[in-house]
Amino acid sequence: MRNLTKQFTFLLLSCVTIIFSSKALAAFSNPFVPVCTSKKQVQNTGTNANSVCSNEVESTIIENMPAYKSQDEIGNCRAFSMGTVFQKFICDSVLLDSGNKMNCLNPPIGYDVANFGMLAYTNRKPQEPEAFRPGFSGGRTMYDIITDFAENGSSVILDSCKSFDKIVNNLVSKNVDGTMKKDKLFSYLKQLYDSKKNSTEAGVTDCAECLNEINKNSGLNVNFDKLKNALGSDNYDKFLYSLFFSDCEMKPLLLDIKTKAYPPDRINATAVDMKNKVVEVLKKGKPVIYQNICIVPKQCDEGGGGHTTVISGHKKVCNGDNSVCKEMFKIHNSWGKAWQDQNNDGWVDADIILQNSIQDDVKDQPGKKRFISGNIVWLE
Repeated sequence: MRNLTKQFTFLLLSCVTIIFSSKALAAFSNPFVPVCTSKKQVQNTGTNANSVCSNEVESTIIENMPAYKSQDEIGNCRAFSMGTVFQKFICDSVLLDSGNKMNCLNPPIGYDVANFGMLAYTNRKPQEPEAFRPGFSGGRTMYDIITDFAENGSSVILDSCKSFDKIVNNLVSKNVDGTMKKDKLFSYLKQLYDSKKNSTEAGVTDCAECLNEINKNSGLNVNFDKLKNALGSDNYDKFLYSLFFSDCEMKPLLLDIKTKAYPPDRINATAVDMKNKVVEVLKKGKPVIYQNICIVPKQCDEGGGGHTTVISGHKKVCNGDNSVCKEMFKIHNSWGKAWQDQNNDGWVDADIILQNSIQDDVKDQPGKKRFISGNIVWLE
């Protein structure tokens, strides 16, 4: 298993950030330190659970969530968060022939959303179909991205066609050289496109060496016809989309999806407002996409951007006489099952998450901050 400290660093760097003219709150604490020690960890280490965790006063936990998946160096947190909430929406909305809801941990073929496929929406310009930009954010919020998704037919690529595990196991080494290998591949693909692009498919020269280089460094299965077609694209972004996604059908969801976001524009929501809204949505059985979490101090010193994740639970825990209590969020992160297992399944301090949210300046009120409009997003 990869060293999780090193893995954490690379996942942070590979999660596309959104740039704002805003700054984080002055105080910083690691938002992903578990509040409580899990029973499993107690058994393994012989330590006692934190005293504040003696009593569980109240809880809201969304069941039947999708499996934990790791974005690794090629994915990003926004695409994986988007994939998680849409997979959950499908699981809750579609009945199987048996009349039962599907098991969201292992949805049947035809309903299995490819988180990697969501990069086709998170990593492109608005209203630019069939394009893929690996390092692009474009300053868009998740509300913008999901609206773009809906306006383009709410169609998803299925994991049964584009398995992220297969791609990442070939494209990215499971070690500290992973990012370097990814960057090397995309650099090679850029040079290949620039040197061999042609406006007509027939004008592209066969290149056995090109196919070998692409296929040995990726989980793609590119043949001459697919390469010729991709090199006929009129720009590099469409060339990448053709290589990575063109062999997969975009399956329309055919579901009535309403995208909701909070806080609205010009509303100066407080941390209490944000927490209450998250809990309100969770009680409806809807997981929440939470954006702009500062996870290292330097990242947010000048409003540089933040992490996006999914919140799928809330708890209030107290000590023995209920005199000291804390509220926790359950983070359904994009860093894989190993991270969840080592961090009490993602149960973290809700107030620290809110404290570490990147915020905007309030207009005409120097020194006052507000949560970014649409910082939390969910589907109804």
